[in-house]
Amino acid sequence: MIKWQQAEGYPLTFFTEASIDLAEDDEMMRLMTEANFVTVFIGVESPNEASLRETKKFQNVRKGTLTEKVHTIQNAGLEVWCGMIVGFDHDDDSIFASQRRFIRESRIQHAMIGMLVAIPKTPLYDRLADEGRLDDSDKPACGTNVIPLRLSREELRDGYVRLMQDLYEPEAYFDSLDGLYLDDDFQYALPRGRYWRRHPLSWLKTQTISLVRFLYLYRRLTHDIPDSRLRQCYRTRLRGAVRRRPDPDMLLVYAIKCGMHYHHHTMATQMARRETDVVNSF
Repeated sequence: MIKWQQAEGYPLTFFTEASIDLAEDDEMMRLMTEANFVTVFIGVESPNEASLRETKKFQNVRKGTLTEKVHTIQNAGLEVWCGMIVGFDHDDDSIFASQRRFIRESRIQHAMIGMLVAIPKTPLYDRLADEGRLDDSDKPACGTNVIPLRLSREELRDGYVRLMQDLYEPEAYFDSLDGLYLDDDFQYALPRGRYWRRHPLSWLKTQTISLVRFLYLYRRLTHDIPDSRLRQCYRTRLRGAVRRRPDPDMLLVYAIKCGMHYHHHTMATQMARRETDVVNSF
C-alpha cells in the first residue's frame, strides 16, 4: 500500500479504528502515516479507571495515562477521535467533569459520547434485567434503556446534555482545535508533503483545489449560518488560521471542522432547549 501511494501521489486518505495500545507501537504508527492514514478512532470509553475495569478495557489502564497515550498518537501525525460512555455502574455525578477535563487536555475535538445502552441478548442486558434496571419502552424519555446505579436517570440525561453543550461551546472547541493544529503545528498527512516537494506541478494542482474548496466553505460558514454569533466566530477563527498556518490543505481541514462544529453545536443546543429528543451518541 505504501509503495502504491508513493507511486500514485497519495490519492487515498484513510481513517481507521484502533485500541489505545497503538501508542506503544512506534513502527505501526510510522507505517500508518506513511500509508496516509490521518485519523484514528479509539474506544477510550471513560477516564474513570473503575469503569474501565468494569468493562474489561484493561489495555486502557496500562502504562501511563490515557491523555499521555493520546498525545503520543497525535505526535506521530495521527489525529485521534474517541468514543466515550457515561452511565457505567461506577459513574457518579463527577463523571461529566472528568470526561470534559480529559477531552480538553487530550486535544480531542471529536468525541462520540453516549449514555450507556443495554443491547438485547448481551450479558449487560441480561444482568440489568435481572437487577430490574431496564426501561424497555419504545422511546424512553431519558434517551437510554439503562437505569443507572449511582445517578438518577434525569441526572444522567441532563449531565450528558450539559457535557455536549460544554464540549461544543465555540471557545472551548476552537481553543482545543487551535491547540492541536496551530499551536503544536500538527503534522497532518506528512508523507504527501514529501511527495509534493518532488512533484511541484502536482503540489500546485492539489493546493489550488484545496484553496477553492476552502474559499467555498469560508463563504458558506461566514454568510449562510443563521446564528450571527457563530458566523462571527467562524470568520475570526478561519482568518486566524490563515494568518498562522497558510497551507491550503490545512485550511480546508480547519474549515471542515468548523462545519462539523456547527452540526454538533446545533444538536446540543436543541437538546438543551428541549426542541428535539435526546440524541444518545454523536
